Amino acid sequence: MVITRQQAIPTPSSAVRKANELYTELEKTFPVVDASFYKDLVCPKNWKDHPYDRWFKLKEGYSSFMIEHLLKEFKAKPADWVLDPFLGSGSTLVGARNAGVKGAGFEVNPFLARLSKVKMHGDYDVHALEALVRSLFGAVAERRPIEIGMPALTITEKLFREQLDMLLRIKQDILSEPDPHVRDFLALGLGCILERCSYARKDGNGLKYPPAKKPLPLVPTLEKQYALMIEDVGKGIPATDHVIFNTDSRKVKVKDLAKDGGDLASDFLDHARFSIFSPPYANCFDYTEVYKIELWMLDFIKDYAQLKTLRESSVSSHLNKQYENSFPSTLPDLDYVVDLIPWEDTWGKNKMKAMVLHYFEDLKAVFTRLREILGDDGMVVCIVGNSAYGNVPIATDLFLAEYLRELGFGKVMIRAARVLGTSSQQQKVLRGNPYLRESLVIASSR
Repeated sequence: MVITRQQAIPTPSSAVRKANELYTELEKTFPVVDASFYKDLVCPKNWKDHPYDRWFKLKEGYSSFMIEHLLKEFKAKPADWVLDPFLGSGSTLVGARNAGVKGAGFEVNPFLARLSKVKMHGDYDVHALEALVRSLFGAVAERRPIEIGMPALTITEKLFREQLDMLLRIKQDILSEPDPHVRDFLALGLGCILERCSYARKDGNGLKYPPAKKPLPLVPTLEKQYALMIEDVGKGIPATDHVIFNTDSRKVKVKDLAKDGGDLASDFLDHARFSIFSPPYANCFDYTEVYKIELWMLDFIKDYAQLKTLRESSVSSHLNKQYENSFPSTLPDLDYVVDLIPWEDTWGKNKMKAMVLHYFEDLKAVFTRLREILGDDGMVVCIVGNSAYGNVPIATDLFLAEYLRELGFGKVMIRAARVLGTSSQQQKVLRGNPYLRESLVIASSR
């Protein structure tokens, strides 16, 4: 469906009507079915008893159970590989392992890449881990001198106050562990509790400091974290082949993957059949800001120049990047809706418009690489939430469906999982709008 770009900015009510009319026409091309049984699986809800998912609450995460279900539904075989180009907390690879399927992932955030690697490592000695944890807390109790430096993050003391010395002692002893797999396991456990033991909490696009928040005590909280992690790795879930690349999925060169990843990467490229993932949503969230406690305290980021580099390599879903007043055009229907939005009335103005257009350009680049990797027999499942700006809904799922069709995926459908909210101001206009939703966009080549 192609509609020519508007020249005049419509009134809010007419803009919503025109956007909805376009989406109604697009839904005649891409079937949309109710899939509300996914509503508690596409977000981190009721996961306290889900092995591995419960290690770290990724606000934007989804359940590994959903991945396992989808792979079984689509009759994935043990020789198949599933790719997640936005690996996040590793739910796709954990779900693939539960289904007996091999998994590959791309992740630009080094903390999240490490989270996935630790989850997928299949050769932990549970009794040795338990002994090392006891030894760690025994050493910390001796209150040895702190010889490591404090992170350069300017808010470090504000975050941890009276628990900072204890935190640095624990970190120091973890860094002295000679076995890299064990060291990563212990450091990850510490990273997973940092927010809970701080005076801050993640909120929207960063951190806030609620006056009433009381940090959890560091040592007992970490003891509980290690206990549940050890419980999960001790369940004896059979390992499957996997490969994880700490890289930018928009720019990855397929020809270099085999060279960099060895035999496993070659097998992945030869047998990649599925890609199941959830990209960052176009919601102005900068995940280098949201997860900065973990990035800085675990030394993935050591100075602000590194932070800037990581931020520039992230998907264009936030305003902390330079867009140079550039407005790429990748889809006529998207251009039409973008021109309906009164950007000057939004808090981000034209920079927000540039962000939205660059966001879709980024996702098209990722989809193009997926098409190259999956070939003619591949299947894509993209879990994505729609957004709204200037009181106009942006049906991301429908625009991504258009990209997939353009790239040669002959069958494209949408499973609508749940209704999404928006800002309180926009809710007054958009309450009940059917295009504020979180969906699974499913595409196959044949």
